[in-house]
Amino acid sequence: MIAETPTVWEGQTADVFVGLLAGVRPDAVALGRASASDADVLGRYAAEVADIQESDRLLATRAEEVESRLRGARADWADASGAWAEVFPTASIVPGSELEQALARERLAEVEAEAAVLERERDVLVERREAADRRCVAGLSDPAQGGDVGRVLATAVPSTGSVLGMLSGLSASELLAVLEARPGLVERLRAENPDAVHEWWSGLDRSAQHALALGVPNVIGGLGGVSYWARDRANRILLDRAITDARTAPEQVGRLTALEEIRDALKPRRGVVRQLTVFENGDRPLAAVSVGDLDQAVNVTYSVPGMNTRGADMQLWARGAQNLYDEQGLVGGPSARAVVAWIGYETPTEVTVGSGDLARAGGDRLVDELEGFNATRNGRDVELHVVGHSYGTTTAANALSAKDLGVASFTMLGSAGIEPSIGGADGLHAGQVFAGQAQNVFPVIEAGKGDEWAHVGRRVSGRDNPMEPGFGATSFGVDGEPDKDLHQVTAHDPLMPYGAENGWGYLDKDTESLQNTALTSTGQPERLTGYAWPGLTQVQEGLIYGPPSFGSPTEGTR
Repeated sequence: MIAETPTVWEGQTADVFVGLLAGVRPDAVALGRASASDADVLGRYAAEVADIQESDRLLATRAEEVESRLRGARADWADASGAWAEVFPTASIVPGSELEQALARERLAEVEAEAAVLERERDVLVERREAADRRCVAGLSDPAQGGDVGRVLATAVPSTGSVLGMLSGLSASELLAVLEARPGLVERLRAENPDAVHEWWSGLDRSAQHALALGVPNVIGGLGGVSYWARDRANRILLDRAITDARTAPEQVGRLTALEEIRDALKPRRGVVRQLTVFENGDRPLAAVSVGDLDQAVNVTYSVPGMNTRGADMQLWARGAQNLYDEQGLVGGPSARAVVAWIGYETPTEVTVGSGDLARAGGDRLVDELEGFNATRNGRDVELHVVGHSYGTTTAANALSAKDLGVASFTMLGSAGIEPSIGGADGLHAGQVFAGQAQNVFPVIEAGKGDEWAHVGRRVSGRDNPMEPGFGATSFGVDGEPDKDLHQVTAHDPLMPYGAENGWGYLDKDTESLQNTALTSTGQPERLTGYAWPGLTQVQEGLIYGPPSFGSPTEGTR
């Protein structure tokens, strides 16, 4: 039945192939029982081709959008630079300002970088299809191929312990077939020890890793221990699918907005790669975007947000990560670095911020995420840092108190308080612990003069203030250094809106806070600017020192 040449086949099996491609995905269990037959080989091939076709469809959709934006960016650059004068020499064409030219050039570079990423992904699909063709021809030439699928499907899944041993020795296409036949294995894989996952992942060849990222993105995207280039590729596929689904459901406008914010936050800025390292689809999508290549970075900072931060805020939180990434470079941080904008937990609202429930759940998630990162180090010397803002300091402190994750520094900005049970800085598994906060001010009536909400969060919850001397953190200044053109923090927010002339947040550019945070997260505490208690505001003095949370000489002092 098989042709003599190993590169083609004809007859009955060729007819089966055509039928499978036109039909539904074959039942992998039935195929496993007949793993020695040509039908099994062709069935697995058809399933892999179907995955490739789906990935290609999503790539084509993204390519159309990027091509449209690329044309617009090129036109904007031509307008700003006066390049049209070369085409129409007789026309009166006046170039834009230097700022307009710089912005147009930056936008063009960003879109061109996206186009290059798409081209690389298309190359991967081509490589995967060629590999699938070779495996199929080899299988048709040797009917014994594929027997491992039947072996695994016939093996009972252990109720406890690792399942990675079951999957060892399987090719990418065989893994795809097994995971489809036994969806319960997906959850078991997610529960695997990240170090064991990394060992398994590292044992796969590059083509198999590509195939799994594209073929089972729901497995690879959130699997701790897997390389971040693969998680990024898998999560982008899941994000594209989620956006496509949400666009067909008018009632999901809010979810669609959040998904599109996550997608837009992935656009490279100033030539720095971005990776979608976490994506969880739902009514309130969760995500994490790395500014910088997590697989190559030797200095990594996880940035944990506070109250009311959702997937819809991904562009804002990624802007804070980009600001910190840029500032780390300015203060002499290593070129191979990354800052992760991690919205990987459900944050509280104004009503629930006093409770520690979401911080405990978020802390558990952060432990899992950092353990996954540590597993990918694979013996490399990498410095890991954590920065938290507001309730994010509460969440991160829970994670760091629960387990030693090899964190070099933990920096708290405008903290909503740390659980007293942690016992201060000594209860945190971090090499060094830092804290910075603007002056306590009354909400509304003193808006724009300092941090109006951090002390409220601490008071309603009863959590500890890390700025207190007894906590044991090293405090630094955030109130500005005019002689260095560094602004003071004037609100509790991490970042103020673009174009607003209403002050500066903790991670805004050109602030003392951002510079000091860059220093703590690059291991340069000796260069920090010191903290001095700013005293009482006029309103607080008028109230004769006010309530303890506003005017006590110990609240907010170092």
